[in-house]
Amino acid sequence: MGGDPVPIGECTPLPGRLRIRTVTVVKGIRALAYVVSGVGVGLLAWVSLLVPPAIRPLVAVERRRLALLGRPVPPDARVTWRDVAHVGLLATVLLAANVVGTAVAVALPILLLVMSLTGEPGPLLVFPLVVVLAVGWGVVRVVASGAGWVADSLLRPGTLTRSRSSPRPAGCR
Repeated sequence: MGGDPVPIGECTPLPGRLRIRTVTVVKGIRALAYVVSGVGVGLLAWVSLLVPPAIRPLVAVERRRLALLGRPVPPDARVTWRDVAHVGLLATVLLAANVVGTAVAVALPILLLVMSLTGEPGPLLVFPLVVVLAVGWGVVRVVASGAGWVADSLLRPGTLTRSRSSPRPAGCR
């Protein structure tokens, strides 16, 4: 059929347009996984706020969840105020954002699909289903990007501010 067979474990390069679409879909699926798992982690954050020794393992999980977004995993360190602040945000603001993202991207399309298969309007719900899927995809990407930025800023040492106790550059008073 032409061409040499590709050995197992290697892959052929994809054409340009197909590669871009594949990367976009993979990033979207990883963002969806980050947002959906954020609901469970946000509920665990409530528990860790009530039982403070549980903060350290939760922060370790959150550091590793950043890899879902393609971000480098921050190094493990002792629990600081920034870790506690991130857990507080996980239990409140980020939990609400993750619930909304999950509802729009997962629950609403499933509901519309079930309604289109069993209900009276049937095919009339296909257009709203496509619109909800497109909007849900965008909402998930925005929520994942924002939550990932917050997590990366709070959990990576030295990204927010420079400590006052660190030495000043030469020439500064």
